[in-house]
Amino acid sequence: MSKQTVWRIAGLALLLAGCTREAPACLPTSQSAAAAPHTNTLDYTVWITPEIRSDTHVQEDTQSAQVTFVSGSQVMLTIALSQGANSAIVDRGAAVGTARIDPGLRLDFQIATPLQRGAVYLDGHFASSNLPKVHYQGALATWSAPPQPPLTATKE
Repeated sequence: MSKQTVWRIAGLALLLAGCTREAPACLPTSQSAAAAPHTNTLDYTVWITPEIRSDTHVQEDTQSAQVTFVSGSQVMLTIALSQGANSAIVDRGAAVGTARIDPGLRLDFQIATPLQRGAVYLDGHFASSNLPKVHYQGALATWSAPPQPPLTATKE
């Protein structure tokens, strides 16, 4: 089974499990890094078109992320990313009403370390009723690594 097939199955499982949430239209949301700099869960929302938003849920402790594309209250697509599966390409599109995600959407996940910020990057084409051709290429979320506990000397 290919990696792409595994992630399609994982995304479908998340969708069937009802992994949806309502978030305000801002980046980052109130539960994100701006409000609590070093929590284990970070949430980000980006409006790609007036009808399509992406909600990114990052788990710092497991170095994983879930990206959900939503139109109105309908989930269009959910993709899970992790350190071991840090790239996903969606070869089928999705549509809800006039909101559309074209095939070929790509998500990349970069873990946060003390030397680099973590990030979820998107490269994809979208459409909605008033914007028939939108190409989004950029970060959906970025965050710093949580602080490391101080090293302590032990006696042997």
